[in-house]
Amino acid sequence: MVDVRKNSLTVYDVPRRQRLAEMPAGDGTTHVIAGSRGRLLVADTEGDAITIFGLDPEPRMLDRLSLPGSPYGISYDDARDRLWVTLTATNEVVAIDFSGAAPRVAIRLPTIRQPNTVAVNSATGRIFVASPNEGALQLIDP
Repeated sequence: MVDVRKNSLTVYDVPRRQRLAEMPAGDGTTHVIAGSRGRLLVADTEGDAITIFGLDPEPRMLDRLSLPGSPYGISYDDARDRLWVTLTATNEVVAIDFSGAAPRVAIRLPTIRQPNTVAVNSATGRIFVASPNEGALQLIDP
C-alpha cells in the first residue's frame, strides 16, 4: 500500500494480518502496482521516477528509474512484461520493458491532455488512456 502523505510503501502479509515493512518510496508517491517476478512498482510523481521494490526474501528497494514528466497512472501488461506509465506534465504514455536484464523505456507515445489513468488489455496489447480534464478516453494500439 502507498501512503501518499508519508511517501512510503507498506507491505503486508494479508493472511497473517501482519505488517512486514514500511519503506520510503519517493518524493511524491501516487500509485503502486504488482509487476512480474515479485516486484512492486511505485509511481513517484513529484520525484519523476518509478521505484521498483522486491518482496523476496524480504521487502526492499531494488531500483529507481528516472522518468521525467510527472509519472502518474500505471498499468502492467503481464503478457509483454511491460509497465505503462502516464506522464501528466508532457501528455505522454511510456512503456517500460522488464523482460531484459535491466528495465528500459521501450515505447513513448503522445496522449490526450492530462493523461491521469492508463489500462492495458494484455490479450491484445491495446492501451486505454483517460483524461479528467478533457473527459476523454484514448485507445492506442502500439
